Amino acid sequence: MFNKFLSVLMSAIFSVFLLSGIALAVEAHTAAALEHATAAAAAKDAATVSTHAGEALKHIAPAKEANKADHQVVKHLDEAEGHLKAAADAAAKNDFSAALKHAERGKVHLEEAGKIEK
Repeated sequence: MFNKFLSVLMSAIFSVFLLSGIALAVEAHTAAALEHATAAAAAKDAATVSTHAGEALKHIAPAKEANKADHQVVKHLDEAEGHLKAAADAAAKNDFSAALKHAERGKVHLEEAGKIEK
């Protein structure tokens, strides 16, 4: 009887750790995208905006996949993606002001997505 109880207890503990790891993985992509979007929004030149916007964009698709059940999070991720693409495009055209504006808007949407995830 004790062995059965111990087995169930260990399974429950393992499940909690597994689910915690999944939750952290979900938040990790949004957090990484936010980190790069923040750097893009604080950049001092168009090349840095482009670099960080591009790095942030690499995390958007995995973040959307991980949050596909939460439409509010996905909506903010979609908005962030659009602004980060626009930031990279503006930076490529050497329009630093527009690049910063879009990077900042992308950052705001990633912050909002992160608040909802938690």
